[in-house]
Amino acid sequence: MNTIHLSSRFAWMLLAAAIAVVVPAAASAAQARSAEAPASSSAAFRQGSASASTSSLLPPTVFAARSLRPAAVARVGANANPATYTDPTGDGGTAPDIQTIVVSNDDNGTYTFRINVATLTLPSDVVVLFAMDTDQNPATGASGFDYIVACDESNDSVALFQWNGSQFVTAPASTLSASDDNVGVTVSFNRSDIGNASGLNFRAETVGGPNPAAGHLDLAPDTGTWNYQLGPAAALTLSVELAHASKARAGKPFVAVITVARSDGALADVTVDDVTCAATVGRRALHAGSTVALGPAVGCAWRLPKKSRGKTLHASVTVTLDGATVTKKFTARIK
Repeated sequence: MNTIHLSSRFAWMLLAAAIAVVVPAAASAAQARSAEAPASSSAAFRQGSASASTSSLLPPTVFAARSLRPAAVARVGANANPATYTDPTGDGGTAPDIQTIVVSNDDNGTYTFRINVATLTLPSDVVVLFAMDTDQNPATGASGFDYIVACDESNDSVALFQWNGSQFVTAPASTLSASDDNVGVTVSFNRSDIGNASGLNFRAETVGGPNPAAGHLDLAPDTGTWNYQLGPAAALTLSVELAHASKARAGKPFVAVITVARSDGALADVTVDDVTCAATVGRRALHAGSTVALGPAVGCAWRLPKKSRGKTLHASVTVTLDGATVTKKFTARIK
């Protein structure tokens, strides 16, 4: 929850300064995301009883059914323990050509798979598959695979299949989600959906058209599987994206504002309890007249002593959030 603590009229000045910093920053960030992010489909994948196979493993009737269930957009979290797997290009035929697969996890055991392709038309008659050997035993499952995630690009849908000893059947997947754009698909699910596997062997596949066959599919890797193991989540760090300070004038308020970013990509939702304001003029410590926290924007205000002209002001704004800390220091000669 955003919190504003008003202890004096400085807070209103501080809030205005914070907005002046945050709004342009938000606009710039939005423009950057627009420039960098590929065009995405209008809807998230839907979860349902599914339609695809890792080509030969799922029954053809299921592959042709193309009825998958609604799901939320794939979650991309801290990107902890990332691993990138590269597939040779130019071998996809009519199917999207797989280039790389990036796998990561969070500290709750959620896997995120990002399959990057040369191009992906949305919508299109394409199925993207992830086959997983979750017990890491090639002697079990179907050709070693215990689970398959199928993403149908014709109708934005996704489903999880599990090998039951004789065939793949749809499996409950309360955490499964997926999203797509014109250069790939992202799939996310918690380990609880795949037998609490702490690691797995996997293979990805794209299929173009209703009949998976040579010239209409791309396997990654071309032979065998890749392996991924859950790892510790990266420690959260904070950084200062923008900083602004008013002019330091004797007898006047001095305002310092910063915007804070989290390394995990989540919004830094700071409260005043997360903020420490400190300032000195010479050897005299100043009391912060106001503290403001508005989303990622944080500010402090102090009234400078009337007889401080020519002295040096040392001020700092510190944010501590979820165990991570960042400090921005300001130094100015008072006029």
